Amino acid sequence: FDIGFQQNNRAEWSKFHTHYGNQAPPQVSPDLELSFSLQTLSVNSRLSFGKDSFWTKTAGMSVEIQRNRVGGYSFLMPDFERYTAGAYAATSYKVSPKLMLTGGVRFDSGKLNIRGFYDDTLADFLQLGGYDADDVWYYAQRADALRKNFHSFSGALGAVYDPNRLSSLKINIGRSFRFPTANELASNGVHHGAFRHEKGNNSLKPETGWQYDLGYSLKNRRLNLSINHFASYFPNYIYLNPTGQWSVLPHAGQIYEYTQSRVFLAGGELEAAYRFTENLLLSANWEYVYNRNIDNGYPLPFSPPVDMLLALIYSNHG
Repeated sequence: FDIGFQQNNRAEWSKFHTHYGNQAPPQVSPDLELSFSLQTLSVNSRLSFGKDSFWTKTAGMSVEIQRNRVGGYSFLMPDFERYTAGAYAATSYKVSPKLMLTGGVRFDSGKLNIRGFYDDTLADFLQLGGYDADDVWYYAQRADALRKNFHSFSGALGAVYDPNRLSSLKINIGRSFRFPTANELASNGVHHGAFRHEKGNNSLKPETGWQYDLGYSLKNRRLNLSINHFASYFPNYIYLNPTGQWSVLPHAGQIYEYTQSRVFLAGGELEAAYRFTENLLLSANWEYVYNRNIDNGYPLPFSPPVDMLLALIYSNHG
């Protein structure tokens, strides 16, 4: 049983500047561009029972409460309160000295309260620019006020096979979930760090998915090798989708809106290191992710490229 509390404070300072000519600097802390104050209270309990050298059984519960408050002359994300609770059961069974089976199930429930924010300064700027009432409301409503309840379950089955003391083979299949964040649900405006207009979607559901992963590792005196393969199917994957609609806000580009689609992901990782001598090491790393939006047949936006790194390392231990 454990209880934890975190207080995370972040402040971004920049000489006051504005993209709207009618915005005046704040009277207090005029150069504070963004501030975030996130408080997190967590409670976790775990009970292990019937434990022996072959079979372990564990059950537990967790509760987390978050409170986020923002400030500064810019706006990025809304104030919110987030409440989550979950219960789980897990087990592992050692079939033989070389084979272990694992499994677990979990149920989670959550509630998210988001405070709305209407940007009066932006509204005045747009009205002065001649935009109609609908456009003014669309852009000046920087965050929708929302109350959302979510719940979902997850589970996994796995096996670990160690044919000898130098190598190991692991396989897992499972169901995952993720609750939408406050930004994904409610935010609306330019994210200057990413140079794009991002718009939330208050109709998002919890993201669920089915995963499989297979991994093999080998380690001896000279060679350290790890190979992993994975594949996932998401019936409602959350991602930023380019709408093709140009934002009227300064330096915004087109609007990207959070949406959900059926998505397939697959890929692999390879890590290898070979030691020629005590001083000379050759290492190689490779990562690849394939993805496809099943609904439209296109890859997802912002898909990472193939990543490869080859290094020859010489070290003098003397």
